[in-house]
Amino acid sequence: MKLKLLPLMAIFAWFWGMALVGCRPSITATTNNPSVTFTPSSRLDDSPLQTAQHLSTAVILSTYTPTITFASKTQPLTVEAPSPMPPLLTVESDVIISDLYQNNRDCLFPCFWGFVLGQTDWKTAEQFLETFAYQIYPERSEEESFIAAVYLLFPQVSSVLVSHLYNVQNGIITAVEATLLPVASTAIPSVLNTYGQPNEIWLLTANSSMDDFLGFRLTLFYAQQHFMLAYDGQGEVIDGKVRGCFFGDESLHLVAWSPKEELTFAEAVDGLHEPRPVIYDLPLEEATGMSADAFYQTFKNSTEPICLETPTDLWPGP
Repeated sequence: MKLKLLPLMAIFAWFWGMALVGCRPSITATTNNPSVTFTPSSRLDDSPLQTAQHLSTAVILSTYTPTITFASKTQPLTVEAPSPMPPLLTVESDVIISDLYQNNRDCLFPCFWGFVLGQTDWKTAEQFLETFAYQIYPERSEEESFIAAVYLLFPQVSSVLVSHLYNVQNGIITAVEATLLPVASTAIPSVLNTYGQPNEIWLLTANSSMDDFLGFRLTLFYAQQHFMLAYDGQGEVIDGKVRGCFFGDESLHLVAWSPKEELTFAEAVDGLHEPRPVIYDLPLEEATGMSADAFYQTFKNSTEPICLETPTDLWPGP
């Protein structure tokens, strides 16, 4: 069955602190894949400001009622996020989670934590996850197709919950969206060496800061390997250019999908969240003058911070 990215309203509080408002040519999210559905009218806020405020490991602890559509059936789903905050995990659970982030259970993306997308059934994954997860929602689904949220607590990194999302179709995991910890295996040079040159590289920033922070996002899009990694750093304006450097400690975001599917950047950029109708990211070459091949050759063996510059006049501002 074709993958369907299901709309889900704001599980993550992705805090970027960067505002993209203003006018410039934009890329409209279109799709040649009839199985991917865009429903822009039901977004909470389609403004560039909302689009750009991405990233954090925090979860909004609130109640919301999204409408999830799968197959020919539509039904409301009410989710109550866990409250109050849970106690610290046991040392054993902490070690398990740390090993998962460090080693990914010895599998390569789009395999995630040993789950082979398009093959691993949700019940098998759930049995493994519930041994250390704080909460899994839904606890037991009577439906064959749904989005599962797995809440985790990693005390050595953060005191708030993180949430990974799993798209389940006919009982099989077909896609995953997860915020990852910065570890050696997911540093940019390591990813370039492991997976080769990305099919596409995208950049997202603004022409000035907001609240003393200027977001600077680099996305490596591996269409043939069926995953993308977005690195979120900080930029600064210098002599009419936005300069951003990646030191290996940035927050990063994974979206991976079944090898049975072929997704474009526009289809994958919002993961399992409802897609935005306009994409403000620019291809790396358009934003910096550096081609994907030049980026790969320059940084695949880099031991220094990776720094990029882009003209401010390419980007909207707050």
